[in-house]
Amino acid sequence: RTLEAHRIPVESVAVFPGTAARLEALRAAFPRARAGSGTPHVFAQLNRIEGVGKVDFVSFTVCPTVHGSSEDDLIAGLASLPSMIETVRASWPGCAVRVGPSQIGAWRSPLGSQPESRCAERATLARRDPRSRALFGAVWMLGHVASAIQAGVEAVTVMELYGDAGLVDDEASEARKTPAFYILRELNQWRSAAVSDLGVPGRALAVFGDPHPHRRCLIANLSAEPLRIDGVDFDVLQGMDARSVADLAPGASPWRDLRSDAGGLTLAAYAIVLASVVPTEAQHAAGH
Repeated sequence: RTLEAHRIPVESVAVFPGTAARLEALRAAFPRARAGSGTPHVFAQLNRIEGVGKVDFVSFTVCPTVHGSSEDDLIAGLASLPSMIETVRASWPGCAVRVGPSQIGAWRSPLGSQPESRCAERATLARRDPRSRALFGAVWMLGHVASAIQAGVEAVTVMELYGDAGLVDDEASEARKTPAFYILRELNQWRSAAVSDLGVPGRALAVFGDPHPHRRCLIANLSAEPLRIDGVDFDVLQGMDARSVADLAPGASPWRDLRSDAGGLTLAAYAIVLASVVPTEAQHAAGH
């Protein structure tokens, strides 16, 4: 009633657990919305559910710090999402799959209590992880969205606007937009996207979008070591790295003007590049 009073249309609603009675009540309250279920927790919990009733979509979240919390663990985990989605589709054939809200920290633990989050501490299943607001958080988010694109999910939801994993850091003396904020803002301008590993799987990632009139591309170094990428023509080039993020003033953008050289680019650790690109035929094929 409150949503209707404020003329806010509801596109979809998920209820957990998805019992027949709850789904019936959901459809009665939101007759024009798509009804979903699954789990508010991670894939392992969804995989234990025998049924979710008659739904329009199945949903679960991703938390990369379930088993480990190192940067290498988090990057390696990005490759697992397509296999999860394949398993979900085998269990619920013909049902749409939505993923999220997902972030580096666990927004909710299937075990009940969560480890206490202490400032810069990185703990498995903790709600707060300091990397969410850092450059690495932007790289992980881009990699997660890329995995969702490759898996063909219907929708992917990522970090909160504010809070422990907020896209805006509101705990400083002056609120600051995190690096992930700028990546998500760029992605939101695209009508569609395709993914490529640029010939170096596990170390580089490229997400190609097609906003009119130029083809845009986000390229990320997934490793803690500098990375050289050759064979891509860059028309316009901006980038963010650890230095540009560390020097960021309140209200300023972390993007800095960069230059490519001889058809290539060297990326610093976990750096991200935004470019207007003419991909080669091989990259175009890999992306699709």
